[in-house]
Amino acid sequence: CPHDFECPRYTADNTPCNFQLSYLTLPIGETASYQWERYSYVVLKKGKRPEDDSRWPRIVRPVLKPSRHVICRLCTSSGKLEEQIFTAWKNGKITYSCARKSHWGDRLPFDYCKTEEIEEPEEK
Repeated sequence: CPHDFECPRYTADNTPCNFQLSYLTLPIGETASYQWERYSYVVLKKGKRPEDDSRWPRIVRPVLKPSRHVICRLCTSSGKLEEQIFTAWKNGKITYSCARKSHWGDRLPFDYCKTEEIEEPEEK
């Protein structure tokens, strides 16, 4: 996590931060096939974070890639879920390309900029 606060995804809808990976099953008695699993992780360390620790945001949902822009839903160093829209024109070609090639669970290697906060659906 890029922060030391309570998990905003878990607080909003009891879903911890996770990411999805595919793997090839072993071909024992049948043909090998790809399976998908979701993983969640916790990293614990005694003491405070170093001052030079990177606070890059983490992508917490699948990256949406419509034409000529990329939408990333991020967990930020402020402990909030936010959404960032990247375009080559607004953010530059390198940043746009990096965001376009990123996947769910990756950390975006840049200092975080102003975004729109995600409105979590209310439970009825």
